[in-house]
Amino acid sequence: MTAEEKNTILVSAFAEDAEVNVACELNAWNWPVSLEAAAQLGTRFPNQNSFCIDADNDRYSPAQGDRNDFNLAIRPSAIETINGLDDDADGIVDDVLFNEVDAASQPMLIQHNA
Repeated sequence: MTAEEKNTILVSAFAEDAEVNVACELNAWNWPVSLEAAAQLGTRFPNQNSFCIDADNDRYSPAQGDRNDFNLAIRPSAIETINGLDDDADGIVDDVLFNEVDAASQPMLIQHNA
């Protein structure tokens, strides 16, 4: 049995246990899925996996790290600001090191990237 065949069996077992098409989750994890396995998943589980839907149209689904898929402003590529929200969806609210004032007296936020 080839490595690709073993991977197809593993992907199929994962999908059967989850009872959904897990192709988008595996893509988010950079897990290789053969065209044959993807076709089998689509046939066996034709409905959209809710974990893979981008409900707020910010180009990120929960499978891609969007921790609040009902707020367009909260997404992995957002700039964190001090507002009581986890803007960049990294699990840390207001993870800004400090607030400085630049030469034009405009607040300038320094972002901490964990």
